[in-house]
Amino acid sequence: MAPTNSRPDLVSKLKEFALKDETKADVREAKRQLAEFAKRFPFRTQPSSIDNLKPSAVYEKGSKDSFFYWVQFGTSHVGGIKVWASTLENAKSKLDDLKGLLKTAANDSLSLHEKVDAPWDGIKGFGADRNIAKKIITLLYPEKALGVFSTPHFEHFASKLGLDPNLATRELFREDYESSTVGEKFEGFNHLFFKWRNEHAPEVDILALKAFLYTEFPVPAPETVPERAGVLGVTGLLFEPENEMGVVSMFSEYHHKLGFPFIVKIQNGFPDATVIDSDGQPVAIEFEHKASNFILHGHPPGICDLVVCWENDLGARTIEPDILALKDRIKEIIRNRFKEEESRTE
Repeated sequence: MAPTNSRPDLVSKLKEFALKDETKADVREAKRQLAEFAKRFPFRTQPSSIDNLKPSAVYEKGSKDSFFYWVQFGTSHVGGIKVWASTLENAKSKLDDLKGLLKTAANDSLSLHEKVDAPWDGIKGFGADRNIAKKIITLLYPEKALGVFSTPHFEHFASKLGLDPNLATRELFREDYESSTVGEKFEGFNHLFFKWRNEHAPEVDILALKAFLYTEFPVPAPETVPERAGVLGVTGLLFEPENEMGVVSMFSEYHHKLGFPFIVKIQNGFPDATVIDSDGQPVAIEFEHKASNFILHGHPPGICDLVVCWENDLGARTIEPDILALKDRIKEIIRNRFKEEESRTE
């Protein structure tokens, strides 16, 4: 069997995908967003503009003019990342450190891996896989980066195309893939995918290739902490939650299935809890029976990252922070648990 990276049917699919009107529209919008980002934040052409950044220009809850609004939302067609409000507050509180990192990111003389491997972890929430740093660097250098910010996503796509990341890290850094830094892996994967595109479909825009990968090879859901031994029931509640305490109990039972491997603390006072999400980031949670209670109780949205409730009764109305309605998720989780139990007894 021919290796995946030489399959003519895959290349044909990519070329057909790139010619679709929807794909062309997405690429045009991504390029418009990149142009607008460069106009608002001309860090490459005017590095001194970084020094002029004020805290409110870095991040302001609800502002569509702030830097991190454009990093997270204003350039969504370039690639998506999830960033909690508390992480951005950390960046704003360490403004001098952030400015130094942005200067590194916008330095034309540095390679991709040197930019990513800069001390971003000095800002809480910016470490680990450095998705935020990768998105910023991609926005500044879209001609060098694909728009994939997760190392596991890159690994997934490389396996589907039959690409060996070891070849890239050995060629570029004389390092095995597993021994490479986060930045070296990022640069290595971009080297691989640009090379593959240039060899097989040079006429396809790199933004179209990114969209094709996510469409053709959907990324599996991230693994969470496995079930703890000794838990025998399918659910700890016989009936739907009738109050906030019922929501707390249900979340405590299924937090790992909901994408939050660890609960750091549950407390009296606002916000109710701090948890860790599947990306290793802290998340401040307020529990409510219904989403509208968050408004009725007069909670300040800027301190909380997520409202966990039983039911989102706000209809089309949106609020900050985001809402996780357990009613929309718990039935699926319970069905999956039944299937797991049945498979164990077969």
